[in-house]
Amino acid sequence: MNNVSTKLNKNNEETFELLQKVASICGKEQFQEELLLSKGFKVPEINQLLDILIESNSVDITYQCHCRVEEDSEIYDHEPVKCQLCNETIKNTFIHEITKLYTLKEELFPQLKEKEEELIKEQLCSPAFYNFCLDLKKNIRNVIPFLGSGTSIPLGLSDWRGILEGLESGFYNAEDKPLYRKFLKDGKFLQALGFLKNRTLQFSTDDDIKNFMVDQIEKHYLKGLDKSKHNIEDILNLSSDFIMTTNYDRALLEYREGYSYPYTFNDIGNVQEFLNRKKHAVVYLHGHIDKKETMIVTYDDYDKLYSEQSTKTILSTIMGNKHLLFLGFSFGDAYFEDLYDKIHSELNGEHYIFVANLHPYEAQQLKQKGLKAIGLKVDEDNYTDSYVKGLKFLLKWLLS
Repeated sequence: MNNVSTKLNKNNEETFELLQKVASICGKEQFQEELLLSKGFKVPEINQLLDILIESNSVDITYQCHCRVEEDSEIYDHEPVKCQLCNETIKNTFIHEITKLYTLKEELFPQLKEKEEELIKEQLCSPAFYNFCLDLKKNIRNVIPFLGSGTSIPLGLSDWRGILEGLESGFYNAEDKPLYRKFLKDGKFLQALGFLKNRTLQFSTDDDIKNFMVDQIEKHYLKGLDKSKHNIEDILNLSSDFIMTTNYDRALLEYREGYSYPYTFNDIGNVQEFLNRKKHAVVYLHGHIDKKETMIVTYDDYDKLYSEQSTKTILSTIMGNKHLLFLGFSFGDAYFEDLYDKIHSELNGEHYIFVANLHPYEAQQLKQKGLKAIGLKVDEDNYTDSYVKGLKFLLKWLLS
C-alpha cells in the first residue's frame, strides 16, 4: 500500500479509498476501462491505477477479440495474433476489435480488508473501540445524527462556553467577573446566565442575550469553507431520515441542497408521521437564529422545553425507533442528559457517540447510559484539524 501511495502521489487513506472504490465497483468480475470511466474516474487516473495494479500483480488481464466476419467474440489469455473464429491474422486488419478485460485477483480483497482495519484503528485512541465501529457500520442506515457545538467549531464558531465568555463584557462591577468565570469553568452555564441577567444592564433580558448570540454567530461563521476543513458535508452524506442538533447556526441548511427550513419541535406535530416522511429535514432542538423566539438559552427556556410532555414524546419515539449518533456533543447539557437518562431507563436501546481522546474506562461509564462511545485519536496541538480529519475518514468508511 505504501508503494502504491507513493506512485499515485496520495496518502495511505486516499489510496485505500481509491482501491476500495475500484474493488466495490468491479468486485471479482471481469471489467473494462469504460466501467471506471462511467463511475467518474478520469483517463489518466485509470491508466495510472491499472499500471500499478499490473505491476503489483493484483490484477489478471485477458483479451476479448470481436470478429466482425463471424459476428462473435473469443477470450484469450494473451494478446492474440490470429483469430480463432475466422483464422485470419488480427494485426492491421479492420475486422477485429481487441478489448482488454481486467479481473482483480482474489488475494487483493483480504489485503484491502486488513488495510481497512489498520487505518480505522489508526483513527482511534484504543483498538478497544474497533468493534463499536463495526457495530455502528452495521446500523448506519438506521442512525439519526445528533450534532452538538463541536461540529460548528471548525466553521469559526464557539462552543457554548466560548459564547458565554463573550458576554462577560456586560458586567459593570469588576468583582462579578471572577464568579462568572468560575461558573463557566465548572460547566454551570445556566447558572452563569442567571447571574449575568441579575448583575448586568446590557444582558438583563433573554432578548439581549439572544441578540448577542445571533450577532456572534453571524459575525464569525465562515460561510463557504472548503469541505476538507469541516464535517458538515460528511454528516449530510449519511443521508439519514433527518438530523437533530442543539446548534443555532445555518451550516446544515446551507450545505444541504433543497431543504432550507429550520424545523423545531413545535413544527413536528405528529412524530410518527414525521418519521415516516423521510424528508432529510434538520430539527433544531434548541431553536435557530432565523427564528429567534425559538432559541433556548436560559433556565426558563430549558424548563419549558424539557418539562413539556410533547418533548419527551418526540424524543421517546425517535429513540425507540432509531439509533442516535452524537457528534460534537459532550453531554454537558444537564437538562438534555436528564431527559435522555429517563427515556433510556424506560426504553433501553443503543446509541453511539464519537468522543475525542476517550479512555476505555470512560467509555464503560457511557455504556451504562446505552451509549457505545468511540474514542477518536486527536492531536491536542492541532485539535480541530485532527478531529475533522479523523471523523471524516470514519464517516466515509461507515458508508463504504
